[in-house]
Amino acid sequence: MLELFVKGGLMMYPLLLSSILAVAIILERFWSLRRKRILVPQIVEVINQLQKPEDLEMVLSIARSHPGPFAAI
Repeated sequence: MLELFVKGGLMMYPLLLSSILAVAIILERFWSLRRKRILVPQIVEVINQLQKPEDLEMVLSIARSHPGPFAAI
């Protein structure tokens, strides 16, 4: 593997750097978008108990009190 890297010459260094950067971005996205952080249990619980259109105001108030991507949707 190292032999192929050396044969690639000068252009292998930007490729290596961009590959490392891509893996770092993927790991960061996995870490920040994990399910526990996105799905707030309080919001999910209220949505599961939603029965009437009048209950929608309660869901909206709870979503406003828990900012995040799931609450924004």
